[in-house]
Amino acid sequence: LEGTIPCDSLTNKLELRSIFLEKNMLTGPICNFSHPFFFQLRVANNNLTGTIPESLGNCTGLYQIDLSYNAGLYGSIPSTFGRLISLTYITLAYCNFSGPLTPEIAYTANGNMNYMNLDGWLFNSIPPVLLNFKSATLSLNNCNFTGNLDNFNFTRLIYVLFNNNALTGSIPAWFYLTLSSKFFSAFP
Repeated sequence: LEGTIPCDSLTNKLELRSIFLEKNMLTGPICNFSHPFFFQLRVANNNLTGTIPESLGNCTGLYQIDLSYNAGLYGSIPSTFGRLISLTYITLAYCNFSGPLTPEIAYTANGNMNYMNLDGWLFNSIPPVLLNFKSATLSLNNCNFTGNLDNFNFTRLIYVLFNNNALTGSIPAWFYLTLSSKFFSAFP
């Protein structure tokens, strides 16, 4: 598919529950969806541009978002994402998102996120909101992290992925304490 997503006609369709438009050549912005019964937005691997609409925070039934591999997307995660009580899967990898992660992201899915992928974000240090994040998988590959690994405490996670960062230090004590239930990947 080519062209822009027909937002004018799609955002008014209250019966629309999911959008799967991955791996196309779509351009333009993400639609301003705002109804609570919209569940899935998967538009990865396109040429979308702009910021994430604040209105997505009104889609309280939204449980899956994949905006990855859209280099024209920029800005930060809207603070309205704290309202996404059903969100369990989000991947915003390899776009041009930046800025601090707001504390509201920790409240999505009532703190029960299954998968969060922020690969390729250019953080200089681990955002404080992620240190106590509860998720099955947190992927932070290629994020330009530096510093000592001993400073991180991810005991509430099952999988932590840190590939291709510039972290130093030894494997932290918390890793050994939870070895039977954790997978930790920090090496290229």
